[in-house]
Amino acid sequence: MRYFNSGLQKKNNQNDVPTEEETRIYNTQHALVIIDQNDGLDVIISNVHITAVETEFSYSDKINILKFVQERSRQVIKNHSTIQQRNEGRKEQYANKRKELAGIGVL
Repeated sequence: MRYFNSGLQKKNNQNDVPTEEETRIYNTQHALVIIDQNDGLDVIISNVHITAVETEFSYSDKINILKFVQERSRQVIKNHSTIQQRNEGRKEQYANKRKELAGIGVL
C-alpha cells in the first residue's frame, strides 16, 4: 500500500497507519512543494546553501541557478501547453461520441 505519493510501501504484516518516518517525509515534501510554488526553486536552493555553509552563492553560481530555474519554468509551460492540447482533443472526442449516442437514441 502506498502512502502520500512518497513511494514508501508497507509490509503485508503491518497495519495501515503511516510510520513516523513516512509522515516526516510527507511533511518535508509538502513543505518543499509549497515553498517552490510560492518562492521558487532558486530561493530553496539558496536558503539550503546558506544554512549548510553559511555563505551565499558566488555570482556565477547564481547565474547558473537562474539558468536552471528558467529552463525548468519553460518546461512547466511546455507541459501545461501539452496537457491543454490533449484535453482539447479529448473534449472534441467526447463531444463527437455524445453526438453519436444521441443520434442512435441512447442519450
